[in-house]
Amino acid sequence: MSNQFDLDGSIQYAVNNYSKYLLKVAFIYTKNAMDSERIVREVFLSYLNKRPLFENSRHEKIWLTQITIQKSKFFLLTHFFIRPNIFSSFGNSLSKEEGFLLDTFFQLKAFYRILLHLYYSEKSSTEDLAGIFGLRTDTIEKLLTHSMQTLKTQFGEIEIEVSTFVHIQDCIRFTKKYSQTTLSYLADAIAYNAAAKKQFSFKKRLIIFSSLFIIFFGCSIFLYKKHNKERPSDIILINSSANVKVFYLSDDEKIYDEDYMSDSSLHWLSETDIFTRYNTSILKGYIQDIQNIEIVMGRGNSFYKAIATIRVDKVYRGKETVGSPIRILLNFPIQSSSDEKNIFSQLREGYEGIFMPVKFDDNDYRKENQATLYMRDLAEYYFIDSHFLFFQTDTELVYIDSVFSIDGEPSSLDEIEAYILKMLKNIKYN
Repeated sequence: MSNQFDLDGSIQYAVNNYSKYLLKVAFIYTKNAMDSERIVREVFLSYLNKRPLFENSRHEKIWLTQITIQKSKFFLLTHFFIRPNIFSSFGNSLSKEEGFLLDTFFQLKAFYRILLHLYYSEKSSTEDLAGIFGLRTDTIEKLLTHSMQTLKTQFGEIEIEVSTFVHIQDCIRFTKKYSQTTLSYLADAIAYNAAAKKQFSFKKRLIIFSSLFIIFFGCSIFLYKKHNKERPSDIILINSSANVKVFYLSDDEKIYDEDYMSDSSLHWLSETDIFTRYNTSILKGYIQDIQNIEIVMGRGNSFYKAIATIRVDKVYRGKETVGSPIRILLNFPIQSSSDEKNIFSQLREGYEGIFMPVKFDDNDYRKENQATLYMRDLAEYYFIDSHFLFFQTDTELVYIDSVFSIDGEPSSLDEIEAYILKMLKNIKYN
């Protein structure tokens, strides 16, 4: 199969049929028409290079949506210093009321925006959304309900018309004949690659690649050190020393952490110890967001953690406020594929659970390479270890069952909640 055949066939079909749809998906994240066009062009280039096989057009659309979302998120991480003016992508095509609706809508979290956009504006089914985000359909339905309630709260008494949002998105000023220019760009990429292959012999390429590798290796070390020295921390560290920096990592970035698999559990703790030895809050909540972070201490090696933002739905013990989010520092980063041996690795956005975090204080800090990191600069709370959380995944209830004397084999958080209340009652009267 030749490259030209690919361009004239599947690529041409994808560009002509999905460009407008994918541009709007990217815009939900970037808030800028030109950036969205560049991202979608990269998506089609990935399509051309990878040549994926699809079962049907629905599978193809889901794959393209996933790649667009991934590239949009990575763009935001690498261009965090850019603050786009969203109205510049509309010109003078919006009324005052439409401008207010647009500004209010984009105050929502990106995950809520993309859910509402795909479901209401693009008419995607809950099954399609489940395929895009890797969640169950009932989880998607809960997220849609919560997203719409949040949006209505922000709008107040203003009635929301879906058709108005569709009209607003149709007013985005993308490049005219974008599909044609993208096809030309892809054709040029194919021609350039073909010419490059013919131009260089194996020996010449070997010499050039060897030289470039040496140059790149030397420059990358220099630039990495210089970049880390000059790049500001993504998280403002109020109490920590100035030579500590924390960077957010993209979802698809591989993490090689020697501590990742050491999910050390306090096996010597009894059931009563878990409820009484530490000053834990006990709450039920919903995981709104999880972000992996890289922590650089001075000039030393990096180590990796994750920060989970959890909305508090119930408080069994503690002073947390129902409806408010709390940030919890996780012992390990979240990998793209969950590991049954590491409970923290199985946490995902959209999961519900019962959590027993402890609040950081001034004595919680880490010193290394003449640098000091106060943990409360990263998050308010942390988990002692993996005994202190119970959560419901798409398929099962996850917790360490070797310590807790729960009747039967619980399969829901309601059963865990009954067990927690029973334990708290027993502790109170003993």
